[in-house]
Amino acid sequence: MKYLSPLFGIIAAFLILNGCKKDELPRVNPLDQEGSNGNENYGFPVISDGSVDQVYANGAEFTATVISENGSPVVERGVCYNYSGNPSVAFNKIKAGGGAGRYTCSFSQLNPGFTYYIRSYAINARGISYGNVLSFTTSH
Repeated sequence: MKYLSPLFGIIAAFLILNGCKKDELPRVNPLDQEGSNGNENYGFPVISDGSVDQVYANGAEFTATVISENGSPVVERGVCYNYSGNPSVAFNKIKAGGGAGRYTCSFSQLNPGFTYYIRSYAINARGISYGNVLSFTTSH
């Protein structure tokens, strides 16, 4: 009888310790850029910065390249522009279709002697990719 009490204590401790286990959560790398919108199987488009090929008094020609669609079709590409230095597709943009490859955008009806800030962009189901900001000044 005096051996049963410690035996019950050991069994109770064993059941308590093994009955309470920490839930295993999936490991997530905090540096991982994948979102949780269901589009984890592909990435953002890869796009060149592009170049301003010609500048006129009231226009310009811009060329860029969608280097890779990165697993999801590019549905829109082009150039966005403004006067302040950080253009986005939310404001002024010129569309140049979709898909990968080289494209050209023509600016017209620009003001002579003004500085414009531009950058290439491409959109797929994962999101928007931008090139670096470039600038040009129209001639007088």
